[in-house]
Amino acid sequence: MIKLSELRGRIRDEDEGTWFITLADLLTLLMAFFVLMLSVSNLDQERYKKVAQSMEDALKTEKAKREAAQAQQKPMGFSLRQETTSPTGQLYPVIQPSLPPEVYRTPPGPATQPPPEAGPQPKPKSIDELGSELGKLFNKDNSGAQVEKRAAGYAVTLKGAVLFDRGSADLTPTSTPYLDSIAQTLRNTPYKITVEGHTDDVPIQSFLYPSNWELSAARASRVARYLIDRAVPMNHIHVAGYADTEPVAPNENPQGQPLPENQARNRRVVVLITP
Repeated sequence: MIKLSELRGRIRDEDEGTWFITLADLLTLLMAFFVLMLSVSNLDQERYKKVAQSMEDALKTEKAKREAAQAQQKPMGFSLRQETTSPTGQLYPVIQPSLPPEVYRTPPGPATQPPPEAGPQPKPKSIDELGSELGKLFNKDNSGAQVEKRAAGYAVTLKGAVLFDRGSADLTPTSTPYLDSIAQTLRNTPYKITVEGHTDDVPIQSFLYPSNWELSAARASRVARYLIDRAVPMNHIHVAGYADTEPVAPNENPQGQPLPENQARNRRVVVLITP
């Protein structure tokens, strides 16, 4: 039976006798590397000249093809020749006609008339004219919109029930006739247009509108976008959301009970036209 000490000695002897194999592999690789470097250092001049000549011939052929293609793209009736020498000794192209001189003479014809002058531009409507036009549109049927004159201009008040559903900023189909009439009147207007959003005092808390501030601003922005989409100047439009801070009627009676009719009046969008 082999003892453990003898087995350890055999393993140690085997380990000590294998290191030269790695050294021999390293020396072999170094020798191959130096042999490769020596073979590359000897340059064959004849072969180098042949390779250089073949590359030069290929470049000349490519240059000739490019010049032929450019010659085919020259404008008809002209020849381009580089034969004039500048004072510095460089050549620059000279364009010479290749057709008879008669071809280049301008045929007689009627004298060119200047373009007609543009007529006078229509004068923009005044604020009073815009207010009168809007009044004629909505005074006959004031169930959805009302027009009133203010110190700074005119205001078109659109009832919230006509424009939006409760707690929403999406326009309803009933809002289209009112907004289209306003857009048609205010198209290309030079005056400032402020779109105000107002709500009642009933609190709202949803994912889209955490409070009435967000809801009023979203409704005003939606009306403004509708007007812009119908050619009302975007740089003249301003948007403001007032939540329930500017009611036109009390939301509650003295006993603190809600007044639904007044709350409906306070839910509105105002389009204010000012200089």
